[in-house]
Amino acid sequence: MLRSIVRNSIAAPLRALPYFRGKYRLAPVLIPLLTDYQNEQDCLVEVKLRDGSLMRIDLRSFTEQRSFFAGDYDGGLLKRFASILQPDSVVLDVGANVGFYSISLGRKLKTLGGKLWAIEPVSPNYDRLVYNIQLNHLEETVFPLQTALGNETGWIQLHLSKGTDELSTTGNAVLCQGNTATVVESNCSAPITTLDALARTHNITACDFIKVDIEGAELEFLRGGQKFLATHRPIIYGEFNPDWCQQFGYSFLDVAEFFSSWNYHFYQQIGRDCFIPVQTITPTLQDVLLIPAETSVETLAKLGVKG
Repeated sequence: MLRSIVRNSIAAPLRALPYFRGKYRLAPVLIPLLTDYQNEQDCLVEVKLRDGSLMRIDLRSFTEQRSFFAGDYDGGLLKRFASILQPDSVVLDVGANVGFYSISLGRKLKTLGGKLWAIEPVSPNYDRLVYNIQLNHLEETVFPLQTALGNETGWIQLHLSKGTDELSTTGNAVLCQGNTATVVESNCSAPITTLDALARTHNITACDFIKVDIEGAELEFLRGGQKFLATHRPIIYGEFNPDWCQQFGYSFLDVAEFFSSWNYHFYQQIGRDCFIPVQTITPTLQDVLLIPAETSVETLAKLGVKG
């Protein structure tokens, strides 16, 4: 009890402070010292982030715990992405996890009359995502869907990777692709569909922005949404982690080839929230903005594009 009181007393003022170097490093150092990982009540906490988002997070999960002291999750990027949203904008959060992007962007979309579809296949993540949507009163703006998105329909097996501690119920999931270097905690099955099919089923007739972070399955997602993407030409922010991509048998060179006839430009992330034009396509590019050529200079500036 005393440890958690100390932890919470330190965290509250830190969350209110602007970003400073080393702020994201506090969580993995302090939380294990000040948290009883055996006590779920001590690990599941509700916090208010600096942008006003309310989030229930598990301090045992590395993905979630950094926001406890930092007060944000990719805060600089989320401000950039929120700044380009317009009245009636439509957003897809593919690989929503517990909802850091969905809640932050959903709060902005609620003021604009927009919509966000949050795609998350893993049940514990999905359950927390739904809880966080309700916590922020976003039920009429953010629509959670428990499915994976790829280039097939049916059911798939997912590896659930270990987080900070094996007791964490939430975490990242990887589509089973034969041998994998992932430290696997367990497996689960999940439905999978394509973006094109999902859009037809849920009558998604517009899209302005997509965030996709699905542990190497990004190219399969793109292939399954060719008609939708070609029609709506959204701005896309993708992780494209080269290690995960390699396990799926592709690299960013294949992503570039996919977009070669679509007149998209590529911008690589630098620092926390800025992007520069990609001069040379390499296999290891990651954290990339894919932007239609017709995008306005004003929008590029809002996104932090330099050069």
